Amino acid sequence: MSSCSFDNVEILDFAGPMEVFTIAAKTPFPQGAPYRALPPGSERTTFDVAILSQTQTIRTSHGRGCVIERDIDLFSQEGQDDKWDVVVIPGGVGTREQMENLHLLDWISRFARRNRGKRKTILSVCTGTLLLAKAAILDGMKVTTHYSARETLQSIIKEGGGMAEVVEDRVVAEVLRGSGGEDLGVDVVTSGGVSSGIDGALYVVKKLVGLDVARGAAEWIEYNWNDAY
Repeated sequence: MSSCSFDNVEILDFAGPMEVFTIAAKTPFPQGAPYRALPPGSERTTFDVAILSQTQTIRTSHGRGCVIERDIDLFSQEGQDDKWDVVVIPGGVGTREQMENLHLLDWISRFARRNRGKRKTILSVCTGTLLLAKAAILDGMKVTTHYSARETLQSIIKEGGGMAEVVEDRVVAEVLRGSGGEDLGVDVVTSGGVSSGIDGALYVVKKLVGLDVARGAAEWIEYNWNDAY
């Protein structure tokens, strides 16, 4: 699992899902919280979590909070789109600048459209959904974002020649489809503002590893999760 981050990322957009995936990667949970799923291999955890970025450091939104060190250069051999199965695209005021970052948009598009014979997942948080719209992968979907950005999201999709239903919800899950309606093997999960990224990450854990694991992770971080998402 990778998080594609950038300057002026919203700190909880980035940190909330990372906390969920990091906790869900451990077996068993610290202090013996319920965890009945086995990891995919004895030499690794359920999720290998990494921070990908073009820059060595990432400053959180509005210059407040903290500076984050990346794990992997987004455009290095290790950071190539075909190395990852789950990608988190966080939001924040930095998305406005990143909507003009053709290299990042191309990375997102290639991740979504390159079929490697195994299922992949994109999770966007808050205004991270705007980057998915700019990468032209939301056509025909029901999607969500932060309430302040819904009109902008709709405009970006229309400007790109697509159509999508922008809704008010914490988590919306869709499937990327080809021109003939065929499933392209990519689950696209959009989540609303800031804290709803935690709901989105728990949904992905539930989908990929199981409800028991997602409930255990929510319990460990003491998050009141509606597991209907």
